[in-house]
Amino acid sequence: MSHWTSYYTATAAGGPRDTLLQALSSWSSPPGLALDLGCGTGRDTLVLLEQGWQVLALDAEPEALSALRERTPALL
Repeated sequence: MSHWTSYYTATAAGGPRDTLLQALSSWSSPPGLALDLGCGTGRDTLVLLEQGWQVLALDAEPEALSALRERTPALL
């Protein structure tokens, strides 16, 4: 378990970041490919996937990527 565990627990139920929502509201083209660096447990990645984006989600913490995989089993 990493020192990030408490952060992941605290933010797991949170929605996407406001900056992502602002960017998506300004986007007028069809969804494309997105890169989510430091994706954590996927709060932004999940919204992008739901909106039809292809997402490359990266994080240095294997624990975060495992949590994201658990949240997206039908999408992988």
